[in-house]
Amino acid sequence: MLRCLTRLGPLCLFSRLAAMSFDKNMLTPRGLLVNRKFVCQGTSFSNLIININKMMSIPHTKQQIVDVFHIPDFGAVELIDILDDMIRFMDKRQESSRQANVSSINMSNTIPIFNTQVGYHDVGTLCDKISVLAAAAPKDYDEIFDGLARLYKDEAHNVELRNAIKAKIDARLADIRAASSSGTANRNALADFTDAIDLAQGQLQYFSQHLNWAEVYSRIVQKFLSSWIGEGQNVWSEIALNITAFSLIRAWISQLELTGGTASSLRELQEAVGGIAEIDGDLISLRKYIEENTEPGPNPILNLQKGNIVEMWEELDREVKKFKSNFIDTA
Repeated sequence: MLRCLTRLGPLCLFSRLAAMSFDKNMLTPRGLLVNRKFVCQGTSFSNLIININKMMSIPHTKQQIVDVFHIPDFGAVELIDILDDMIRFMDKRQESSRQANVSSINMSNTIPIFNTQVGYHDVGTLCDKISVLAAAAPKDYDEIFDGLARLYKDEAHNVELRNAIKAKIDARLADIRAASSSGTANRNALADFTDAIDLAQGQLQYFSQHLNWAEVYSRIVQKFLSSWIGEGQNVWSEIALNITAFSLIRAWISQLELTGGTASSLRELQEAVGGIAEIDGDLISLRKYIEENTEPGPNPILNLQKGNIVEMWEELDREVKKFKSNFIDTA
């Protein structure tokens, strides 16, 4: 330490003292566990899949609208222009409102509602990557802790050992960044696709609100009366069936809510990405210390408990697998 102070002065002492103040939770997946549970909660994702299923079930062709709302053939033909306008908003083949550039998931420029379902299942990919990190944690941290103990005890000038520790850190960083990229792309894709659906829903409701429904009903009556050639049938009963069908469509559109249960799951995915970033930052800080401090001195992780670090990773792995099994694989 004295040789270090003589050569580098106060800055060296500051660097070494800073190392001694590394947070005790450093290297743990603290941001991925909330109250010892995975940050992505089952309740939020249950609500998300409920909304995705609602999205999937909406009629999105003219024939489906006719079938779902029991529109008589006469009304379907006479008001084909109204149905065409509706289908522009209800069709699942609308492009994403922001044209997400998601190369890893490759879901942009295709079908938003179907993509939202795919994006939901891709949360499982993030879970798998976290489990890979957790499974590797015992061996990785054994090597890092053992290497640092040797390096800062009496092998400070062992370049091969120093490089081996940095290589192990770099390898773990690569897996962490793969998980981060997966989580970020997944969250952004889901956000883009739900935004596209929300936009289409709003446009459909705006169209319905500003449609002159009295005129629509009048068209049915006038066209029906002028075209009716049947005998002995109740004309007004047939007119009522057509008007009722379109009234049901109007009421359904006004109550439509497809994306109300998505916000919390998207927020939790963002928190998961932030939790991964914390771990990334820990390893970057440790690697920087190793690069800058090449003389014998304090072990930078002397106040860390390897057992606690590994235990938290094991706990995270259990919670992630439980979450994936209960809420992703079964959806």
